[in-house]
Amino acid sequence: MEQATSDPAGYEAGQRQWAIERGIRKWKNREAAAVTPEALRAARAKVRQWQGAMRDHRDAHPDLRRLRHREQPGASNLPAPRTEPTEQQLDAARVWSGVQAAELPASNGIGTARALARMYAALIGEVDGVRLLSPGALASATEEQASGMDQVMLIPSRFSTGYMLLTESNPIIGPSSFGHTGRGGSLAFADPGHGVAFAYTMNRAMGGADDRRAILLVDAVRRSVL
Repeated sequence: MEQATSDPAGYEAGQRQWAIERGIRKWKNREAAAVTPEALRAARAKVRQWQGAMRDHRDAHPDLRRLRHREQPGASNLPAPRTEPTEQQLDAARVWSGVQAAELPASNGIGTARALARMYAALIGEVDGVRLLSPGALASATEEQASGMDQVMLIPSRFSTGYMLLTESNPIIGPSSFGHTGRGGSLAFADPGHGVAFAYTMNRAMGGADDRRAILLVDAVRRSVL
């Protein structure tokens, strides 16, 4: 196999060609956008100036090829033209929409942080005239029903009727708080004692002991209400 060798001069020449191509594109765009005769003449003069620079550069570096398509407006700096989706892509979209529409308990709840916080607020009080839990059900949501080592998440946990309660690994505000963690590091809960409803969702899923995003936000909430 032939040994590759570096060519610093060739690299610099290629980079200079890219720069000249960008200059030509820039002033062709200015020419297309000109709204006065003066601006049009000035842009055309600049295009010719940059085209002259390209000719001089190629004369000095005869190994370079002039790629005129790279000098046209839109080259190398716009997304590819939109194409119609393939049948495979449509099938994948249908499957995903079906996943989102399905009702899988404790698995695929989908919502924004604002919507989650609003829902939790309606658990502990009225939101637009709607209250989701009766006083008795709310009391049950804050009362421990089971505790110990979670055999799924392998951490100590405490549960009421469907909600997680305060633990070292789930440091929500206080003893009356109830809520649940979610996939990727999300968290939502309510605290009827302090009248707080909180939710955090994220664009980047992480989770695990190293993910402290929700914990830091809850710490800030706790400091503001305690």
